[in-house]
Amino acid sequence: MVNKSHNSFFFTLEAESTKLQKRYGNLINKALNTLQSEIKMENKKISFKICSSLEAKKFNKEFRKKNQPTNVLAFPSDDDMFSLPNHLGDILICDELVLKEAVSLGIDFDERFTHLAIHGILHLLGYLHNTESTAYIMETLESKIMSKLGYSDPYLKC
Repeated sequence: MVNKSHNSFFFTLEAESTKLQKRYGNLINKALNTLQSEIKMENKKISFKICSSLEAKKFNKEFRKKNQPTNVLAFPSDDDMFSLPNHLGDILICDELVLKEAVSLGIDFDERFTHLAIHGILHLLGYLHNTESTAYIMETLESKIMSKLGYSDPYLKC
C-alpha cells in the first residue's frame, strides 16, 4: 500500500506490486495536483484500489446491478458518525480494462488510467453524468484537467 500526501489532500493506493503502486501513485498524484487548480479539496482523503476484472464485475453486480466488469467505480463516503473525517471515499480501478480500452482507443495506458482516476474523483466530489446537462459539466471539467496534464480530450476518442 502506498500513502501519499500533499498539502491539501491525502490518498492511499492498494495495487498488486510495489512497481505498480509507484506507477499508479505517480499518475494519481499528478491528477490530484492538477485537479487542485480547478477544485479546492482541502484536507481530503481518498482511497484507491486497483482490482482485477473479476473483482470489478463482483462490485459492479453488487452495487450497480450490472453483471459485467467496469473500468472504475467510485464509492462516496457517507457523512455519518461512522465515516472517517474528511474522507471523500473509495475508488476502484480495473487496470485490465484500462489496458483494453487504451488499446481500443489507440491511446497510452497512462492517459486512460489518469482519465478514469479523474472521473472517479469527480464522482466522489458529487459530479454526475446522468443527464445531458450534468454530463456536459463533468465532461468539460475532465477535458480541461486532461488538457492541463498534456493529454487529449477523452471525449473526442470515445
